Amino acid sequence: MLKIMKSRFIFCSLLLAVMATGLVTAKPAQALLITQTYIFIGPNDGSAVLRAKNMNPDRRAYRVRWEEVMMLQNGTRDVLDSLEAANAVANLMPASPYLYVAPRRMMVQPDDVQSIRIMLRRTQSLQDGEYRSYITFSPETLPKSEDLDQSLRSNTAGASIDFLTGIRIPVFFLHGNTTLDVSFRDVRFGVNENGRNVLYYTLIREGNRSALGDIEVNCNGAEGIRNISRVPVRVFTELSQRSSNFGYDPSRLEGCDQVTIGFMPHQQDPSYTGMPMGVQPINF
Repeated sequence: MLKIMKSRFIFCSLLLAVMATGLVTAKPAQALLITQTYIFIGPNDGSAVLRAKNMNPDRRAYRVRWEEVMMLQNGTRDVLDSLEAANAVANLMPASPYLYVAPRRMMVQPDDVQSIRIMLRRTQSLQDGEYRSYITFSPETLPKSEDLDQSLRSNTAGASIDFLTGIRIPVFFLHGNTTLDVSFRDVRFGVNENGRNVLYYTLIREGNRSALGDIEVNCNGAEGIRNISRVPVRVFTELSQRSSNFGYDPSRLEGCDQVTIGFMPHQQDPSYTGMPMGVQPINF
């Protein structure tokens, strides 16, 4: 069985071309299921547990390691090549020097769940704020005998391309006094270059916390409050603001006396109260 390791998306065009021939069976792209999208360790906590489930019909091996990543203004991520590079980014405080993970390597059988424990060791010199690093699950090749065994058990003629995709999860811990204030600027309904109805906005983040959650656009009318749109947003501590836009259905504005925009923190965030932040009206 042909094994191709994939850590980025550069092989997508190859997959489409090969599948078009009808000679290759592509296996599921996601072999490892992790239900958490964020891992938070609060200011009074010292550990966290995440769980990974192998969704593939064969066993898989993974190596667990830390990465440092920064967010760019356009919302993309830049993987930094060293801890020193991360320390040089303003307002980005890496968490990995204070975190320990076990196990560092794991072999997960089909449908089995592996628990990974993350332990935090705080020091007296820690400054107040939010610390962030990324825990990464990198697939490892199995021994040659395993490859042969999988090939013999396959009933499909031809080659089988198995894309093993790494998974990266942000891990945060909070220390001391942490604050987050969110407001909006330059909010307006409009039409983009493709003729699509969109809402433009700039989210302003203040404090020493990341803004992680959803932007909510709500209609206040005779029937009460109803949601018009809800989209995820992330503005990490290295950014003080982020401008973007998202599509909406203009018919949803009918019957609205007032339309508001607000920020709802992620439910796993310790600052989550169920109430949106920075709510303000939108002209429409």
